[in-house]
Amino acid sequence: MKQAFTLIELLVVVAIIGVLATVGVLVFNGFVKYSQDAAIKSQNQNIYKFIQSNVTMQCIGRRDENKIKLTWNSGAPWFQDKSSEKLCNETWGSPPEWTEVANISSLFNTYYKSNPEVNIKNVVDQQSAYGQCPSIGDLNNLSPGKYCITYESTGSKLDNACYKDTGRYETWIRISSILSDKTIYTNCVYNTW
Repeated sequence: MKQAFTLIELLVVVAIIGVLATVGVLVFNGFVKYSQDAAIKSQNQNIYKFIQSNVTMQCIGRRDENKIKLTWNSGAPWFQDKSSEKLCNETWGSPPEWTEVANISSLFNTYYKSNPEVNIKNVVDQQSAYGQCPSIGDLNNLSPGKYCITYESTGSKLDNACYKDTGRYETWIRISSILSDKTIYTNCVYNTW
């Protein structure tokens, strides 16, 4: 005589599989968000290190040239290199430090926007990760995975991300990224030049 599973036994097995699948999907989504946030933070750190090292090598290490210059391949068919440069030590503006970080920040914005070799991808939607954020309102409107490069001073205080170490620094370049839960991750290149 053949023994078969009863309807109750089959329903219990299906219910157990459903619960396990639900838990698995939730855990998987958590891993995806965690890995996206790790990639976003890594991109932010790489941008920060690039800006910090270029400012250190070209502004602090070479006071005689007094300029920071970036060169990249434009991606055009004739492979013409493109370059842009800004003064490291401004003597005009109110205050001059504000003009320095504004100009150097715009230099790095231009570099990251127009350099096809950089082309940082948004890990959330695979589009370009570059965004613009001249104010905290604009930063809050960016989608997860986007980053932006801007500048601040002790007078602007968009939020307290860079304001913590202002005992020595009046101005800074701010690199901000939006994490998957819409929180803001920030690194700051303080004006030490």
